[in-house]
Amino acid sequence: MGFEAPSTTDALGGFTLALDPGEYRLDFLPGENLPRVSRFVTVPPHTQEQQRLKLQSFTLSRGRSLSGRITLPPDPALAPDGVAANASVRFFRVVTVAGRPASLLLAQTVSDSTGRYSTVLPTR
Repeated sequence: MGFEAPSTTDALGGFTLALDPGEYRLDFLPGENLPRVSRFVTVPPHTQEQQRLKLQSFTLSRGRSLSGRITLPPDPALAPDGVAANASVRFFRVVTVAGRPASLLLAQTVSDSTGRYSTVLPTR
């Protein structure tokens, strides 16, 4: 089960989160048509009252646009015209975390009334 601990970056791109020891996936949602970026972080047990962990710096990429159309087999009850309106579309990458495969959400969007969608995926 996940939880959210939102934080906003400062003018230099830095941010602070208070986290208990454990394994975390940090999702960065930059907005402005830039792709989502995720990083896995291990927070070791505290040895002092307060401990700071510095992440490796990384640069956001412009990403690449992906668009398409989702259709369904025509069904008079559900989709007489074969359009998949308001369909949720999610893109994942399989990665290895602590020796086990895990899915990493790259992007998510919803199709419009004609079944068309558009999103931005990372280039690497």
